[in-house]
Amino acid sequence: TALWELCGHRKDFQPDVNKDCYEPMDRLLKRQKSIQKQFADKHLKDGCIVLYDITSTYFEGEYEESDLVKFGYNRDCKRGHEQVNIGLLTNVEGCPVAVETFA
Repeated sequence: TALWELCGHRKDFQPDVNKDCYEPMDRLLKRQKSIQKQFADKHLKDGCIVLYDITSTYFEGEYEESDLVKFGYNRDCKRGHEQVNIGLLTNVEGCPVAVETFA
């Protein structure tokens, strides 16, 4: 993928996925509520319209130790796959304010 280049790394960069990806994401996850509150304070006002959408995505492989990945209804009609649901909250202009992933 182009992820590492988009993050400013050289093309020949071989990332340590735990150190360079999962650890920073874990730190962001710990701050998610605080970050989303700041977004809400900036982009939502009392009585404003908010938009909410939900989607699901399915997974290939085994996810025995996941709290989120479960079998369920899949809108893509993929049978026999585990999935997660993703909810997105935006302001009326479509600016993302909050996201939640759940089983």
